[in-house]
Amino acid sequence: MVESKYVVYGLVSGAVSGIVAGVVVYLGREELMKLIDELISLEGNVPPETFSYVKSIVSYILMFSPILYLIQMVVIGAIFGSLEDYFIKKFGLKPVLAALASGGVFLIFFLIFPFMTLLAVDPKLVSLIIKHLGLARILLPSAVYVATLTFLSATDILEKYVREEEVLEGEEELNVEATSYRLSVLRF
Repeated sequence: MVESKYVVYGLVSGAVSGIVAGVVVYLGREELMKLIDELISLEGNVPPETFSYVKSIVSYILMFSPILYLIQMVVIGAIFGSLEDYFIKKFGLKPVLAALASGGVFLIFFLIFPFMTLLAVDPKLVSLIIKHLGLARILLPSAVYVATLTFLSATDILEKYVREEEVLEGEEELNVEATSYRLSVLRF
């Protein structure tokens, strides 16, 4: 039981996106290591032991990154599924529009802001990242998240598997509390 089916849609979308991100990272390990090499060499005189130490840590992290991406994207997916639910309830948006709005916020926070920050710090960093990873690899997990969330919201394909909880508000909540209190008093 969940408060909103859109949170579940966000979870599923996050899981799909996390799997895609994990596969992208797993298949692109060599390119990522080349990127790390080039980033370290930008620093100038890096001692060889530091260089090998950083490479060993990064390769170790890359081993676990597919699982970590999955976990991270499931959590982020739930948050943005909740945001979609908020857009539907607060602004009366249709589910597809709310999914696109939530996806837009997702893209702003996890794609546009980071790249704008890197551009402000050093434009060479962005060109190096795009050179080694390619724009398609960078955009793919985010595009998959937004597309999956929009598809699930548009089709309600998982609706029969999701049972929403009724959330009591205002007077209904007070009536339930009063009834519970009366029952507890009657038991004594």
